[in-house]
Order: sequence, then C-alpha cells, then structure tokens
Amino acid sequence: MARHFLGLYLLIAATLAVVSWGQDRLLQVYSSPDTSEEKSTAAVVAVLADRLREAPAESWKSQVAGIAARTGLDMEIFASGEIRIEARAQL
Repeated sequence: MARHFLGLYLLIAATLAVVSWGQDRLLQVYSSPDTSEEKSTAAVVAVLADRLREAPAESWKSQVAGIAARTGLDMEIFASGEIRIEARAQL
C-alpha cells in the first residue's frame, strides 16, 4: 500500500513540475514585449515630433487632429503647462 502511495505521490509531483514549467515557459513567450512593435511606435513618435518642431505651435493641435482623423488613432497633444504632476505622501 505504501509503495502505491509513494508511486502516485511521485507521479503527481512530476506532473505538477512539468505543468508549472510549461506554464512558466508560455508566460515568458507571450508576455515579452514585441520589440518590432515598440520600434515602429518609437519611429512614428519621432517623425511626429519632428513635424511638430518644424510647424508653428498654433498649428500643432490641428495637425495632430488631422493625423488622428487619417489614421483612426485617438491622439491629443498637451502643452507642458497643461500637465500637472502631484506628489502624494504614501502612508
């Protein structure tokens, strides 16, 4: 009886170890960021920043609105004074 229990215990422990390893491997594969997507986003932001630097500040909002309308993206530009960061004390 003890031999059967020990065999069953080892089988369960080995199964859990394999399943745990497989789950960890899947999380590593699917949770890693797609570097090509990050690079393309960075390239688009750099091009947009260059275009806005060349244009007068008064036309920035209309240019961003036009790009957003053409691409279907929800974009908005903020002036530095419109962004307020508050530091709150952590309890």
